[in-house]
Amino acid sequence: MKISVILPTYRKNCQEELDNLHNYEKFINTSQFGEEFKQLHQKYLYHNGLKRINHILEFTLHNLITQNFKNEDYEIILCHRYPEDVKSLIDSYLEDFDYPKIKLIKEKNSIWHSLGDYATVNSNRNTGIINATGELLFFLDDMTIFDENLLQTVWDNYQDGFYTTCKAIKRIKVVDDKIIGTEKLKGNEGDEIPNTATWTYGMSVSMKECLKINGFDSLWDGSFGGTDVDYGRRLAQVSKYKRKLGPTIYEFTHYNEQKKRPKIRDDEMLRQICGQSPVPKHIVANSWKPTDSDRLIYKKWHEETIGELDKNWDKFMDVSLYNLKELKNGKI
Repeated sequence: MKISVILPTYRKNCQEELDNLHNYEKFINTSQFGEEFKQLHQKYLYHNGLKRINHILEFTLHNLITQNFKNEDYEIILCHRYPEDVKSLIDSYLEDFDYPKIKLIKEKNSIWHSLGDYATVNSNRNTGIINATGELLFFLDDMTIFDENLLQTVWDNYQDGFYTTCKAIKRIKVVDDKIIGTEKLKGNEGDEIPNTATWTYGMSVSMKECLKINGFDSLWDGSFGGTDVDYGRRLAQVSKYKRKLGPTIYEFTHYNEQKKRPKIRDDEMLRQICGQSPVPKHIVANSWKPTDSDRLIYKKWHEETIGELDKNWDKFMDVSLYNLKELKNGKI
């Protein structure tokens, strides 16, 4: 297997988000993103002549299974907190499409689940890694659209000695009758960028190197970007690959997203903890494992947004630091 596409999600199908996705149609000509976005939107949100999708993940999955990449060379691993919510959608693809292998996996349990409906994306990604068989891992966000040559570009870059981090237009939404969004990682497709500048969605990494740094640190689940900094710095210390900007992917706003996020940003916590501004680079991550500062940030976050630390904290620490390589080998 060449590529394992890991698609983590914790969201159930939601009528509010379905309605919002369809509402883009009447504003498509006022988008700041140009003709590519318009064509992708019409192709994947309204595929096969349908005028309405029935599940918020449907157009992303359809976008993936229609890639110009040999079906036998990639798999889609959908890691879902509520797999029963999407099972009927997967079953419909089994009947209707010649598709790459799709694995529907229930997310590994996280201590965050007992604290509320938080976006435990790192725990979810690690679940995907454990179940992946590809030489190259590609992490993707849900509710995204992208070019049909995306995976081929990601693989070609890898063969040339480069990982890919996609350019991204994030949080696309309608404001004042216009479609707007935020550009992530400015530059041109093909530009070389450092591994430390990675955005952890639309990003590739080899299975070998991902296991070497023990995947993602679930202490950063629910953060405002701590994952990007932590993961990027750890990977940069071991990687033999350079990194390129890839094709643009477009991510629609999750309308319930902000309800799942911490109230205090990571950088503000770091300034309080270390008493310096700007925050020293070494304080975020300086080894292949989470640093003491990482744990201190989450201790502070837990105390200020959830309440007093409880007996679950030690269990949380144990879950966060499990060894992915041994899990994949069946030793845990």
